[in-house]
Amino acid sequence: MDIKTGKARSTMRLAPYPWMGERQYDETLNLLVKYKDVAEDIAFFTEVSGSGTTLEIFGENMRALKMRMQKARDKGFSPGLNMFVTIGHREENLENSLKGDFQYMVGIDGKVSKGCYCPNNQNYQSYLIEKYRIASEANPDFIWIDDDVRMSNHEPLKYACFCDHCLQIFEQETGIKYTRESLKKAMNEGNMEEKLKNRKAWLQHNRNTLGRLCSLIEKSVHQVNPKISLGFMSGDRFYDGYDFDNYAKILEGPNQTPIMWRPGGGFYEDFNILELANKSHAIGRQVSVLPENVTLVQSEIENIPCQRLRKAANIVVLEVASHIAAGCTGATYSILPYYNEPSEGYEPLFASLQKARPFFDLMADKLGRSPVSGVQTFWNKVSFVSSTAT
Repeated sequence: MDIKTGKARSTMRLAPYPWMGERQYDETLNLLVKYKDVAEDIAFFTEVSGSGTTLEIFGENMRALKMRMQKARDKGFSPGLNMFVTIGHREENLENSLKGDFQYMVGIDGKVSKGCYCPNNQNYQSYLIEKYRIASEANPDFIWIDDDVRMSNHEPLKYACFCDHCLQIFEQETGIKYTRESLKKAMNEGNMEEKLKNRKAWLQHNRNTLGRLCSLIEKSVHQVNPKISLGFMSGDRFYDGYDFDNYAKILEGPNQTPIMWRPGGGFYEDFNILELANKSHAIGRQVSVLPENVTLVQSEIENIPCQRLRKAANIVVLEVASHIAAGCTGATYSILPYYNEPSEGYEPLFASLQKARPFFDLMADKLGRSPVSGVQTFWNKVSFVSSTAT
């Protein structure tokens, strides 16, 4: 919620191909101006591939985006960046992805994800420091950190990172030296008390890893411009240790720069509306652990791969309202074309969202960040320790 106005505040995410092409960018910007009440902010995806890119190509993108963002600013929007890749999402477009002396993510069986990188690797940390510096110098109003900042589901891996360096860090944290094989055994064999102890220690290890990464990002950005707001895109991150309150505090930095949050989950098409309810429940869990001072909480509205017919317009409106009822104060939209295609087909959807905007504002004012109440489900930050996933 925009605390200055007491109304909902929303962001439109813009994929690379639409902003890279001058003509399509102008068409898209005109659409957003026509339906100005749908979103106040525009977040530009920083790169195409989910497995990262070189600093040279990233720098070229930022030079172009600096001009694109200024054009959006001139039209009355607050422009920023959607940092698409920090750790990496999956193995994708590997022949053109980032190369270097970096440590890939490693599973407990020793397999790797060649599109995702260990955030504890010093060489990769140096790369990220430079990447976020370049992004900050493009003069964005904000930077959203995409949801690849996690330790699970880095395809083809389900859980990470068990590289040698991460195991060395875990040894420093626990005083016990493990190999991947012995750690897997310690987590899955023996008496329940010992298994839970080891699993809780690994969850704390994951919290520590992501906390350090958030600190690296915060310092890299705010050393360039302490006024840039940082946003974090979360999911139901039980394996990570669900440490969102700590990440939020870190990302504010010493100047307590206001931060943004985008809780999400999977609901990409309207064939099964039950998934919408499940997503709202997941979002409610994520919001429940955020500090009270985080008031700009925008739900993920994602119609991947952003084809107009994935969801009916009334379902998109319902989804925004449902997530506000779960504790959000606005929405982050991924509803525009992902590739180079006309945007006029999206007008009925935008018209429906604009018509519903007064209702969203009322909901955000009366319900946004409301305390969670209802039936106790007995989940908590260490719920993952009872899983048999490892």
